[in-house]
Amino acid sequence: MKKILLVIFLELSLMLCVASLGWTEGVDDANIGIAAVKRGDYDEAIRFFTKSIDSGDLTHDQRATIYGFRGLAWREKGEYDKAIADYTKVIELDPRYVQAYNSRGAVWGQKGTHDKAIADFDKAIELDPRSALAYGSRGFAWSQKGEYDKAIADFDKALEIKPNYTEAKKNRQEALEQKRRAKQRR
Repeated sequence: MKKILLVIFLELSLMLCVASLGWTEGVDDANIGIAAVKRGDYDEAIRFFTKSIDSGDLTHDQRATIYGFRGLAWREKGEYDKAIADYTKVIELDPRYVQAYNSRGAVWGQKGTHDKAIADFDKAIELDPRSALAYGSRGFAWSQKGEYDKAIADFDKALEIKPNYTEAKKNRQEALEQKRRAKQRR
């Protein structure tokens, strides 16, 4: 999970850097929020991300990025409904932003709402059929639902795309074991 958060964080950081051609108070506040996330101070991060969003200084793309960052901070605090709201805002601002679907799907999964998680991972895969993260995450959601064949197929696809995807390998093995145990119980 921490690896996924790091990937999300790096993607969002890159988007902010690329998008921030002009330095404004809103971007300055966003960067303070990013520093707070790096320290694990999610309350401060949320405060500065909110200030950045409310500043009116951000471009459309920057606002999407900062909503994503704030969603990450809410998620880390365990405030899943607020994280989902922010990831939904990212999707409203940029319906083709694959990572927003992956992030929101992960939070749906953390809430135990696996059908909604799967729907978000489906959309991420539709937008980027080479997203190993989306396949691996959807596989985990299938596994949580007891749909082991679907889970294994998704883990296989994730590993086909990214052969060194350690978490997918581990989760695939677990799904195989769960499938075996389920067969023995019948």
